[in-house]
Amino acid sequence: MIGLDTYDKPGGGGDAGALSTDQLAWFRQQLAKERDQPTIVFGHHPLVVQNSAFPISPSNSLDAAQASTILQDYARTPGLFLHHAGHTHRNKRTISPVAPRVTLQEIAAGKEYPGGFSLLRLYTGGYALNFYKTRSELARRWSERSRQEILGYWPQFALGSSVSDRNLVVRRDLSGLHPVHKPHHHH
Repeated sequence: MIGLDTYDKPGGGGDAGALSTDQLAWFRQQLAKERDQPTIVFGHHPLVVQNSAFPISPSNSLDAAQASTILQDYARTPGLFLHHAGHTHRNKRTISPVAPRVTLQEIAAGKEYPGGFSLLRLYTGGYALNFYKTRSELARRWSERSRQEILGYWPQFALGSSVSDRNLVVRRDLSGLHPVHKPHHHH
């Protein structure tokens, strides 16, 4: 598992996400070193944003040049299978033709409609991602109140346009997982 700080700069968040030069170099080095190791990447910004009912601006995703470089690296990294992101506040699964073995997964925010969370379960034979709606009375009331956002279009956008945007099972050999080896200390 690799976690990225995708807004590693001063600013208000209205521009594209980005990795610092050092972080991007480190990340690319990690991917090259363990190409076959089953790998998940977590970052706040998605690499690409497609099929939105709303205007897609640069602030929706990672810097386009960095995203392009990373997708090309993903294409050369057979073990990498999932890039998990938030930021857009929607459930959306995208497959890029550049790196078709990698699921680019956006997940909805817990703070507004559809009001819930995604749970990722890993198994030796693959993984399952499932969206769960919050159940408390107060959370449900807030979810209903916030579903009117963007002139009532919010539900179609945030929930996910297909069930597989929020609930899917992927069969994949994840049996090759091994711990990161720490250097031995001699006394």
